[in-house]
Amino acid sequence: MSVHEVEILAHIAAPSAAANDADYRSFARAYLAFESKALTTIFSLQDPSAISARETSEVGNQSQSQPGGNASQFPGTQQFISTQDFSFSSAFGNMSSPGLPRIPQVEPQNDLPETQSSWVAPPSVIEDSMPDNNLAMTQFNSPARMFEYFLAGLNTPPPLPAPPPPLHQRHRPPPPSPPNHPHHGPPRTSPPPPLTSLANLSPSDLITPSLAHLAAQVDITRRFTPQTQTRALRSFERGYWLVDCAGWDEELRRSAWEFLGRHLEGGLVGWGVSCRRDEGFTWMRVYCWGEVVGHVYLVLWLASQRRVKATGTVWVAGDGERVVVMGARPPSR
Repeated sequence: MSVHEVEILAHIAAPSAAANDADYRSFARAYLAFESKALTTIFSLQDPSAISARETSEVGNQSQSQPGGNASQFPGTQQFISTQDFSFSSAFGNMSSPGLPRIPQVEPQNDLPETQSSWVAPPSVIEDSMPDNNLAMTQFNSPARMFEYFLAGLNTPPPLPAPPPPLHQRHRPPPPSPPNHPHHGPPRTSPPPPLTSLANLSPSDLITPSLAHLAAQVDITRRFTPQTQTRALRSFERGYWLVDCAGWDEELRRSAWEFLGRHLEGGLVGWGVSCRRDEGFTWMRVYCWGEVVGHVYLVLWLASQRRVKATGTVWVAGDGERVVVMGARPPSR
């Protein structure tokens, strides 16, 4: 086959310009004109020193004089493979290439007894990798089912009443129970949650229209005059007014708690203002933001019928520091 009859197969992703085709043809011509000059031993089943220099030279001479011949004509073909001129009859294929000698398969020797084999049968039962995972909770995979579960806990029947005491103990009066003041209501009152919004929260948003109206009506700059203040208040810091209610009568406690409940639960004081008291109603805490400390004091001033002015009160910050102190003042005549 002449050089011009050589068919060149190029990959579809290879460059296909005229200059590239010329390069491919030059490579093909170089392959066809290739001639080997030496032999290199790449495989041997015997000691390489057993192959004499005479056999190597003879093989090299015969391979150059008879390119593409039968590989069995050369001595030592079981010891080595010649270069490309010996392996291929031409550059168009390698169908006449001699086969490589078969490599003997060496069976692995296992000297260990069967009882000491490293293979261990896998366990028939695989332990749970997450023992704390409660599969029963899959039934609560939706908010509706969680809500139903919560309601089921609320609808549980009340416990059975205790059996009556024996006859010989019925004449004894029951032990006195601590006063819980049921007319005061629950010991905690909270505002409604804030509205959902994407707007930025500014300090002025913490002052509701009711608080702004109250500050204007009673003149907050004249009513809210702390005796001492250790530092400036931050708008979004949290704290509480601590009010001493030990000297209040029952009527004042009831009316003050109802007043705070209406205004806080109605959202008139803001969503960040809440109130709690102890069981005996000896003290009361009103939690609020630092921005509305003066406004909430005015609410306490109205709820207590001005009694906080006579007893005094303090605003305690979240770190426990008494920042604002409203000293006790004698009642005006």
